[in-house]
Formats: sequence, structure tokens, C-alpha cells
Amino acid sequence: MKLIKILLNTVSSSWCEKVISISSNGENTMIGRHASVVTLLENECSNPVLRIWCIPHQLDIVVKNATHGVLDEAFYKVAHAFSVHLRA
Repeated sequence: MKLIKILLNTVSSSWCEKVISISSNGENTMIGRHASVVTLLENECSNPVLRIWCIPHQLDIVVKNATHGVLDEAFYKVAHAFSVHLRA
């Protein structure tokens, strides 16, 4: 969180008044209620913040969960590489 704040302060000293949305991958450490990154950033912002669960991250999580235990490692690696490519 400290590093994110340093970066945002470098970009704009009034970032906390400008942020209107935050996109994340939907993991609990990112969007949890108490000490998640999004929650901590929201607490710094002056305005209400819209939380957006990024579509490529959703796809990445679904592909990992669907293929990890079902298919062989080669397919998992290809599917994961494809989802990473979609994110880029």
C-alpha cells in the first residue's frame, strides 16, 4: 500500500480526489472488507469509488480453476499462457 501511495503521489498529488474506480482481479487480498488493497485505497479517496472486477483476470482465474486438476500440465500451461496473452 505504501508503494502504491508513493506512485500515485508522484503522478498527481491530488490523486485521492480524482480516483473514481479501481480495477482488481477479485482475489480476497485485493477486495476483502477490512485490510485489502482496494479497501485501503478507498479509505484514502475523497469520493465514492466504483470497484471493477477485471474481465481478463476473471478469465485467468476460471481457466486456472477449470483446467488445473482436470487436464494434463501441458494443456494447463498453454491455456494459462493464452490467458496471460489476452491480458497484455
